[in-house]
Amino acid sequence: MSRKRLTALALADALQGTEGDDLLTGTAGEDTLFGGLGHDTLLGRAGMDWLEGGAGNDTLDGNSGADRMIGGAGDDLYVVDDAADVVVEASGEGTDTVRSSLSFSLSRQYIENLTLTGIDAISGTGNALANTIIGNIAANRLVGGGGNDVLDGRGGADIMEGGTGSDTYHVDTPEDRVIEVAGEGTDTIVTGLQRYSLEGLETVERLNGTGTENGTFVGTGNALDNVLESSASHSRLYGGAGNDTLTGATGNDELSGDEGDDTLNGAAGNDRLYGGEGIDTLHGAAGDDYLDGGAGADRMKGGDGNDVYVIDHSGDVIVETRGAGTDRVIVSIDFSMSGRYVEALEMSGNADLTATGNALENEMRGNAGHNTLRGMERNDILYGGEGNDRLDGGEGNDWLYGENGNDVLYGGAGKDKLSGGAGMDLFHLDGVGDSIEDFRHGVDLIVVSAAWLGGGLEAGLEVGINGFFASGTAASGTGHGQFVFLPGTGWTHNPHLYNSPAQLIYDANGAEAGGETLVATLNYNAAVTASDLVIVA
Repeated sequence: MSRKRLTALALADALQGTEGDDLLTGTAGEDTLFGGLGHDTLLGRAGMDWLEGGAGNDTLDGNSGADRMIGGAGDDLYVVDDAADVVVEASGEGTDTVRSSLSFSLSRQYIENLTLTGIDAISGTGNALANTIIGNIAANRLVGGGGNDVLDGRGGADIMEGGTGSDTYHVDTPEDRVIEVAGEGTDTIVTGLQRYSLEGLETVERLNGTGTENGTFVGTGNALDNVLESSASHSRLYGGAGNDTLTGATGNDELSGDEGDDTLNGAAGNDRLYGGEGIDTLHGAAGDDYLDGGAGADRMKGGDGNDVYVIDHSGDVIVETRGAGTDRVIVSIDFSMSGRYVEALEMSGNADLTATGNALENEMRGNAGHNTLRGMERNDILYGGEGNDRLDGGEGNDWLYGENGNDVLYGGAGKDKLSGGAGMDLFHLDGVGDSIEDFRHGVDLIVVSAAWLGGGLEAGLEVGINGFFASGTAASGTGHGQFVFLPGTGWTHNPHLYNSPAQLIYDANGAEAGGETLVATLNYNAAVTASDLVIVA
């Protein structure tokens, strides 16, 4: 239906609208405008006008003068510019709004929304309904009343008081002040500031930082059970005391629960999550995340990406799925990776710790203490660290690095590479094809099993005295087993001839006839004598 325009001609005129969407305009006199049906616009101009919208979503603007405006059914908009203006709305007749250029109260009226206009420092007061009260660019005082209200100062140093109900405050300047009384609902502050803290505001539970497109939002909670959220590019959220829920956005966030039993949600991005005290739940989601539950038995789920978990409590739980990245744990307690889809382990601190791998290909690193590292059935890499460590590759073709300290290295099944590093190291060989990368005569020892090699060997046998060792030649037909050390060769001037490793061979029958076993290959410049060998059961 087309819009119809009706304009009063006399100084005191009455206009009646149609069933359509009408524009009724009064004069400088005292006009009476009836909108009727449709979405009508009633403009009173000067004088004490009577505006009645009728059914429909109407706009009523009395202009100057003490006007009486009755919206009727529908979502109506009232423009108030005179302290004597009267707005009349009945209950259940829509969601209505007053737009006022002076201080205004919705008290005793069935109107939900109030917007302050102009540039003056004025106030707006709500009622028992769920109000949305919006200020102007000046310093306003906004008071909500009894419902779940939304208060938005929109510039200026505003004072906002929600009253009872679960209220939402929009804070856009550091000078904005929020007033809440304890026990008056679950309240939220929404802010575009780069930094906001609920400390000192011990009656507000929730904080939502909208931030800027490329900015970082820093939000801090208080002693209550807070919900801190951010939609900024990057976030740093700190929960404080209480059982808090912190949620980042799509950027690289830092979330810290501090005290209490907290829930941290990193969302997308490479996030750093710190649970702090209490029994915390950490969700990294997508991205390469760092999850540290802190004190307490925490539950940590990294999600997709290459995640790092910090384990410091026997009750800590890691949740990882197969194929969700290459993940690492940093432990300060004894730990087993068994049953967890985590590939790497690193020990922290100085304690003497024990760690066991899992069915994946693991990389494990010790700390400054005397550690025990055990691989499992895949091809693992183990680093002992600073102390006197015990490394056991388990099954698979493993790399073992003792590093500093007097280390004990067990290759286990498979073709393993062993490097003792500094210190006096023991190399336990129990599988064909092991390689010792840095053996030092007179410092390190090679330990072999009599049960493995046979040929008359027994625990404690001194191979040099009993004729079980020969160097540089083949076995000499002793009638029993014999170790044969074959030195390696270094670089030559011929570029086609490279260094070849040394070899330690055991000939079980001492006759070079089908009884030879390659005990180990060694670094090409190694020297091995009978005194370097230890026989165990």
